[in-house]
Amino acid sequence: MITKNERDKMKKILTSYVQEVKEYLQNQGITNKQGNPYSDIYIVSVFNGVRENIDIEKAILTIYERKLRAIDDLNEEKQKLLNKN
Repeated sequence: MITKNERDKMKKILTSYVQEVKEYLQNQGITNKQGNPYSDIYIVSVFNGVRENIDIEKAILTIYERKLRAIDDLNEEKQKLLNKN
């Protein structure tokens, strides 16, 4: 389950994550018990710690990690460009 501390930390980076989570789950072939995509409300409930779902938590963490890497890459690129003489 995603804890409040984890959620608070991720909220700073994950401003609009639901669609990305849905796409990740779809690409992985992950659906609910009825074979349908998870609803936005269900994904938000997992993120908020109301529900537990390992697949959705993994998707959220994967997207969070990707965004952190993108930020790091951007910061490195900025530094390279700004430090050119």
